[in-house]
Amino acid sequence: MTILKNYYIFFRKKFLISLKTHEHLKKTPKDSTVFPLGDGGYVHYGLKDGLTDFLMINHYAETNFTIDFNVDGLPLTKSSRSQAWPILSNIVGTKYVFLVWVYAGLSKPINSDEYLSHFVKDLRDIVQEGLIFNNQNYSVSIGKFIFDSPARSFVFKTKAHSRFFPCIQCNEEGKYFSRTVVFPFENA
Repeated sequence: MTILKNYYIFFRKKFLISLKTHEHLKKTPKDSTVFPLGDGGYVHYGLKDGLTDFLMINHYAETNFTIDFNVDGLPLTKSSRSQAWPILSNIVGTKYVFLVWVYAGLSKPINSDEYLSHFVKDLRDIVQEGLIFNNQNYSVSIGKFIFDSPARSFVFKTKAHSRFFPCIQCNEEGKYFSRTVVFPFENA
């Protein structure tokens, strides 16, 4: 909070604006709508809102955004099974990272299609339509999707790397041989 108050003083002196708190700067909502999903719920913040927030606080000379995405699951506490599965976005070439979507529940979402459906629709819309901000058209392209191993297995509906069907690029089934799983590459 001290850092934000220092920014407030800096902005007020430099730009002659009067902001009461950081909530006024970002227009942070006091509450969010939580939609049910499986055993938990999700909040969808949206790509357009994240990109618009970026443009409001940064001078961005390019008219094309390339965005990387990160999907990961993380425990919320050590003493319970509660966990969150956020989707974070980063504008390539910047350090700006923003939250697009977050699921929270007592386990990971049961169905990855249901988990990703609103995100995919949002992503498709912004890639096809672009973004208009201050009468300037911005195009949006997809960079990379970054997953850790459990998140990749969940999203692509495969097993972990040491299981029978771990690959998303082929249909090779692992075979149990001498107390380990091997891949003879008969169907790759």
